[in-house]
Amino acid sequence: MVPIFKAMHPFYGTCLHCGLPWPSCNPSHTVDMVECTDEHCGEGFFPVCEYCWQHAGLPAILTAVRRLHNMWLQQDCHPYDIDDMIEATKREYFKESDK
Repeated sequence: MVPIFKAMHPFYGTCLHCGLPWPSCNPSHTVDMVECTDEHCGEGFFPVCEYCWQHAGLPAILTAVRRLHNMWLQQDCHPYDIDDMIEATKREYFKESDK
């Protein structure tokens, strides 16, 4: 099924867990960053879709976070430190699991 949706939306990024293009798996789950940098403040990043955030489990989500960071490094763009991204992801994951 994923190849069909990728063909329908060839120019969009994808969830880094299930591989669906963002328009097909809307919404994405944004991890908020607490730490601000000169370039980014009060922003976040979205490595997975909301469905994967709810069902994939923390190890799979952290793998997606590392994939996103590696993609940024390959593009010579690294707005956040990987350790900060991992900590923000864990904080958000455990905050939501406490509800």
